[in-house]
Amino acid sequence: MRNALAVGTWSAPRDGVAHLFISADVTDAEAWCAERPGVTLTHVLGSAVAAGLVVAPDLNSRVVLG
Repeated sequence: MRNALAVGTWSAPRDGVAHLFISADVTDAEAWCAERPGVTLTHVLGSAVAAGLVVAPDLNSRVVLG
């Protein structure tokens, strides 16, 4: 039943998605996280993205085609 419902409600995406792949040395970040229980690289990355958007708020946008 779930699959039939999922197929019946699915539609093609309307917004574009951009992916970025980079290589970075995260050795220092891993050591920093190891000193703080509950903090992961995901937290560090989220904080870095937020700090970047504070500096360049125009990057926080949405592209809609059509």
